[in-house]
Amino acid sequence: MLRRSARPHGPHGPHGLHGALRRTAAALALCFAAAGCAHRGLNLPGPTDRMGHDPAAPGPQVAKKAAPKAQPRRAERRQPSAVGDRVAVAAGELVGMNPLIVNGEKHRYDCSGFVIAAYAGAGLPLRGSTRDMYEKAEAWGLLHEGRTAKPGEVVFFDNTYDRNHNRRRDDDLSHIAIVERVLPDGTMTLVHLGSDGVVRIAMNLKHPDLRVNDAGEVINSYIRPSRDAKTGPVLTGELFRGFAPLYDLPQGDDDTGAVSDLR
Repeated sequence: MLRRSARPHGPHGPHGLHGALRRTAAALALCFAAAGCAHRGLNLPGPTDRMGHDPAAPGPQVAKKAAPKAQPRRAERRQPSAVGDRVAVAAGELVGMNPLIVNGEKHRYDCSGFVIAAYAGAGLPLRGSTRDMYEKAEAWGLLHEGRTAKPGEVVFFDNTYDRNHNRRRDDDLSHIAIVERVLPDGTMTLVHLGSDGVVRIAMNLKHPDLRVNDAGEVINSYIRPSRDAKTGPVLTGELFRGFAPLYDLPQGDDDTGAVSDLR
């Protein structure tokens, strides 16, 4: 009886068949996994929309909400005060007056006496010298050095004259004035009692060392004789020390002395 010669198992043999089945199962599993990823997206850390792109290349343009315009600093335009307006009006009414008589009361004829008279005209009690008023404003946290002030606020100055006659610029808190109004360009009209009596002068802290603007208008007045320019500043903006709304002092807190600011 003839016997068929043995031959190795081919692809359809027992071992070949098992291997093919395993490969088929693996392929099907890979397809299902790929389908699942296509449905759910790859679980990768971080954003994937820029994968494969040059980081420097601009991405798609997305409409953005316009950023709000920068607002001017509020310190440049302080809100008006009704009480301060009364002080400013009272100060203006004293221009050219000599002696200073308000509501039947005579006030001393110097820079701080003028301020006291103006505040009295607004119905506000106030006493003391320029230094007294400065120290009171400092104690109550009322001093500020903004570029403009509200009408009715007082303005302090240093070195407006040689008070101690030593020919040096060491005369702090030598003068005081009242803000009457503020113009749109920041120039302030001040009322003060100086060598010419009670008059109006100008001050612009945006351009403190400039006497006139391009239109030829005075924006910083001489508050010290112009002949002294060879030894130092002479304009209002240059000798400015600070502002204070003294009308915000607590009523009845007028325990400052009555020292004169007479030259």
